[in-house]
Amino acid sequence: MNDLIIPSHLSKRFPRLEAIIKQAQGLFDSINSFADLERYFLKGNGLSPNTYRSYLTAIKQFYEYTNGLNPLTMSTGRY
Repeated sequence: MNDLIIPSHLSKRFPRLEAIIKQAQGLFDSINSFADLERYFLKGNGLSPNTYRSYLTAIKQFYEYTNGLNPLTMSTGRY
């Protein structure tokens, strides 16, 4: 990932912002399949069985709709 440029007023208010963004980027970079999405965002998060199935269906449909694009590469104007 390129070096982040975070405005100083945000850096002062949220001193860990850059570290958090880099951590999120690392997570998104590691997503290469639907199974990765399921593992990182659903499994082990204490969801009820019905909620898990509902979220799983929604994520799977979205993943298929975007042809498996990394979540950070999507924008509203692209589809």
